[in-house]
Amino acid sequence: RNQATIGGCIASLQYNLDLSAAALALDAQVITSSGSFLVGSRELAKDEIILTVEFPVTGQQSVSGYERIKHPATNLSVCGVAVAAEIGSDGVIAACHITSSGATPKVARLTSVENEMNGHQATPAVITNAIKALNISSLDLVGDLEGSPEYRKNLMLVIGERVLSRVFLSVNS
Repeated sequence: RNQATIGGCIASLQYNLDLSAAALALDAQVITSSGSFLVGSRELAKDEIILTVEFPVTGQQSVSGYERIKHPATNLSVCGVAVAAEIGSDGVIAACHITSSGATPKVARLTSVENEMNGHQATPAVITNAIKALNISSLDLVGDLEGSPEYRKNLMLVIGERVLSRVFLSVNS
């Protein structure tokens, strides 16, 4: 447990592991003994072995970040948000990928937020509007001893705005 591997984290599809959310935001490709797939898109078959995990090469103006609230006893993510994007020379965001961990039964892309960020320059107003566009009703939020679905919804909104502000607004300063 204390010596997890990249492949093991990705293969387990545990929703509260940080690496899965980061790998999905970075468009990691899993190459197995029987083919390839994007992180989080399917489970590993019983007779399948991960050969490699490939992360695409990013441009010179790429940004990424991850923030989470962790459970103090297990160190697992109660809710986390990862972001990876390319920023054009004009400051416009392109290829923005935003994912969550811990809040849903498996890592999830936050496409409604991505769509609001892509094609815009990052400003506090754009980030706030993107977070407001998060389609929570489309997500199956987890409720357990670590937090209710409502708690995780609020965490996702707060952490999402925090990580987007840190990643994008620090580039512009």
